[in-house]
Amino acid sequence: MYGYPEVEKPENLKKADEDFIRMAISEQGSREKAAKAYAMYGMGFAMKGDSESAMRRYNQSWLLNPNSYLPYWGFGDLLLAQGKAAEAATHYEKALSLIDVESAKPNLLIDASGAYTAQGSSVTDKMKSAEFFNKANSLLNEAIKLDPKNGDAYIPWAKSLYLEGNYEKAWEMVKKSRSFPGKQVSPDFIDKLSKKMPEPK
Repeated sequence: MYGYPEVEKPENLKKADEDFIRMAISEQGSREKAAKAYAMYGMGFAMKGDSESAMRRYNQSWLLNPNSYLPYWGFGDLLLAQGKAAEAATHYEKALSLIDVESAKPNLLIDASGAYTAQGSSVTDKMKSAEFFNKANSLLNEAIKLDPKNGDAYIPWAKSLYLEGNYEKAWEMVKKSRSFPGKQVSPDFIDKLSKKMPEPK
């Protein structure tokens, strides 16, 4: 993965990279535009479930502009889907340090929270688990503060709180999600949460 600049490449690969950069700039008009375009190509492949092609496009986006938040966001999404939550968190944090589009930040925060929820639910050390869940809660809270009308935050927050064992708070997030059309929690999750704690009246 190109997101590791400390890895030295052989000369033939460096030449191939240079050729690609020239071609992409010629196609898109500038290095920055090309980087964004290839990140979008990566997202398209990811949505189709083609993670290999998605990773290739995110790599190319990073090659074009390693200071863009977009490829790091993509790396995080793909790694989290592969169950590599700790590695995903590293890339999400890098994306958060680089993001320069305020309107996109809430969704990046939401996605990043998933890496910490996954770690919180998988470690056996209770103190470490609490730290991960606290981080997830913090990211989701920040996302909602930045965009209170973004209904995408409440469902992952409800699921994170469920895994944390905070069922009452999870129900609060479920109720808040219901105020956003099209953002309803799945019946399966409601059933699991209800078995832990009936829905408060």
